[in-house]
Amino acid sequence: GGEVSDNEGYGFSNVRGNISVSDATISGNSCAGVMNFGGSDVLTGNTFSSTTPGQLSAAIVEYGNAGSLISANHFIENQNTEDTLVVYDYSKYYDEETCETYPQYCYVDTYTYVDKPESIDIYLTLESSSTITDNIFETGDFGIMSYGSELTVTGNSWTEYRATLLESSYTYNADYTEQIPGEVEFGSNVISGYGGNAIECAYSNLEVSESTFSDGTEYSYTYTLSREYPEGSGYSDFINEYSSTQLGAVLWGNGCTALVDDLEVSGLAGNLLTTYSYSWPGSYELVDVNATNI
Repeated sequence: GGEVSDNEGYGFSNVRGNISVSDATISGNSCAGVMNFGGSDVLTGNTFSSTTPGQLSAAIVEYGNAGSLISANHFIENQNTEDTLVVYDYSKYYDEETCETYPQYCYVDTYTYVDKPESIDIYLTLESSSTITDNIFETGDFGIMSYGSELTVTGNSWTEYRATLLESSYTYNADYTEQIPGEVEFGSNVISGYGGNAIECAYSNLEVSESTFSDGTEYSYTYTLSREYPEGSGYSDFINEYSSTQLGAVLWGNGCTALVDDLEVSGLAGNLLTTYSYSWPGSYELVDVNATNI
């Protein structure tokens, strides 16, 4: 029990040990709510909220672990509400003489992203075995982001998400000589409200079964571009506003081997399946899929 909130670091950190956290409130920490590096953990009955945007500041980060059980937790209001600034100073790519001769090359771009969906509930990489079960995910951005990990994801519910619920992709071994695919079983989950692609699968083996998907919408955000030219360039500074919008699918795959069985899909602004296989061939089998109002 207890509360771990608003710290300038991790909520909990476990390095090559065993950790159990239950019935705690974990909120607003600058780094991960729970960081598990090379150990094992059991996380049950906790409440995670106000997660800082970014992979390594997710509510839960699992890295290279022997096994994890994440069950009966409540992830709520993990949506990014902050503006994010990204600055590109192109003068650093040229020497001083070039910038003096061609000042129009040496401008500075500042991108301001407004409420971009970048908060993550669970981030995993190189997990040998993890079970994510019976959790409630409510009002978030990204759900589960996984690289080269073995996952069993069952009995969970998602409502009012702005981005992808599950992403499974590959990673590399320690010396970068081998690609390690993801291995995911996703079953008996209930999803109501997501943005873009509900599930993204790249170079992974995926089984999706006995789940319902409804109210899929666009993945979108807005941003401004402010460009400042150096004095004497002959160009005028400007500020423009833009929006980015992406229609998605229940399943987006690139080089994915997927079996999709016994799904109910409704109210989707996009596709049931979108595939992309530029580098790796994919294989997709759909069985007993009922789709309405797509």
